[in-house]
Amino acid sequence: MRLLTCAACAGLLLLMAGCAPALPGLGSGGLTPKGRYDTSVGGSARIPVGRLRKSSREALQPFGYQSPSVYDGVIPVAAARYGLREDWDMGLAVLGTTLRMDARHAIPWHQGLLQTAWLIGGDVYAGWIDDTLRRDDGSDVREVDALRAGMTLPATLGLRVAGLYEAWVGARAGFEYAGGDLRMADQQRQTVDLWAVRGGLMLGVGLGFRYVHVLIELNTDYEHWFASVDDRDSDHGGVVLTPAFRLRIRWP
Repeated sequence: MRLLTCAACAGLLLLMAGCAPALPGLGSGGLTPKGRYDTSVGGSARIPVGRLRKSSREALQPFGYQSPSVYDGVIPVAAARYGLREDWDMGLAVLGTTLRMDARHAIPWHQGLLQTAWLIGGDVYAGWIDDTLRRDDGSDVREVDALRAGMTLPATLGLRVAGLYEAWVGARAGFEYAGGDLRMADQQRQTVDLWAVRGGLMLGVGLGFRYVHVLIELNTDYEHWFASVDDRDSDHGGVVLTPAFRLRIRWP
């Protein structure tokens, strides 16, 4: 029973607290113009806070385990967008070990030197999670291998000023499934299945000139995860911060 309880804690906490790659919104103040491309590179982090961070630490401590990923979740980010029409664009992003595709629709609100628009979109993503749980003395390694898939529905109000400044604020909601194996040091395997629902706020700003902009954002989400490890159920929830930064180049 102790082994099963430990496995449930390990599988659930590793998958939800740290090793699941961050999911930044990668928003902007408006769509990519028709027939043009945006490419960007940067980074993002997944930071569990409050109850989620505290309970993750307390759940692992009685078993003498440590996992850097429970507290660290920095990933590289690369993205590209293309303007399909005046009111539609689409994008592809690589977020660590996760691939995401999305589309956005713009509803203009004000045009001129100051441009504002509602941006409504949706994305789907898939990837994998690979992490290690190790005892404090370096023994008894447990590894998690899992696939993840999900979708998100964001809605933001975007603002652009003379092509120099941009900002956006909004909200998003989504769900995710992750499933795979928890491998023990003795090569035994246990099946891990997790489902998550999340929702939160998005805020970002950008500054640049003509074709080059620097964008920073912060996503604040509440996540609740439901786990099943060899038919043993558990659930856990809390707040996750997802800051991100990018350097964006528009061409031609």
